[in-house]
Formats: sequence, C-alpha cells, structure tokens
Amino acid sequence: MEHTTRSRGATMAAALLVLVQLLRGGLTQPETYIEVLLMALVLMTTVAAYWLHRSSTWESRLVLGLMAAVSGAGAALTSTIGLPGQDVQTVSPLGVLVLALSIAVIGLLVADRPRTTAGPDTRSPYAS
Repeated sequence: MEHTTRSRGATMAAALLVLVQLLRGGLTQPETYIEVLLMALVLMTTVAAYWLHRSSTWESRLVLGLMAAVSGAGAALTSTIGLPGQDVQTVSPLGVLVLALSIAVIGLLVADRPRTTAGPDTRSPYAS
C-alpha cells in the first residue's frame, strides 16, 4: 500500500502516544508490575509505528490499531476502576491525552483503509 497523509498522521499520533505514555509512567511512579507492562506497551507501540512508517501494510495497521486500543483501554480503566491493588485515580490530563491520541490513531487508520471497487473482470481468460 502507498503511504497517505492519514497513514503518516497515524504514525505521528502513535509517536506522540509513546511520548505521553513515557511521560505518564515517569510522573506517576506506578508499581513495578504496572511499569513493566507499560514499558512493554510502549516498546510494542514504537515498533508498530516504525513498521507503519516503513511499510504501510495491513499487518502494520492492525498491530498499531491494537496497541492504540490497549493504550486507550488502559487509560480509561485506570480512571474508572483503578489499577489492581490501588484505589481509583482521578482523571489526569495525561490520561485524557492518551485516550485522545489512541482514538486519533484508530480513527486515522480506519479512515485510511484501502478503497477497492470490485468489478467484473473483462479480460480474456486466455492468453493473447
């Protein structure tokens, strides 16, 4: 697939998502197991964003979309029910930014899906 403005925008939004996740993890000082999960998510999102930047394939779009969905779900769940073993946290600006960037990445990927029109094949089935 070719790179489009939307796929480049999704890559940039994913890069911003990674930076916000790193900043959020550095400021909140989560438990060790949460920090490991957050760093794994940051690493996988970074790899997926680079993959989309290098080759705009459906696999790279799928992986980046899944990473953005996990990031957004984690931010939403942290604000609503809290982390395991901790009380519910207040809604933070970084959490809102993570959720907004996750929605932006998914929205850009969905808006950039390839549009193909299936029409009848008018070519001859025989070699000419």
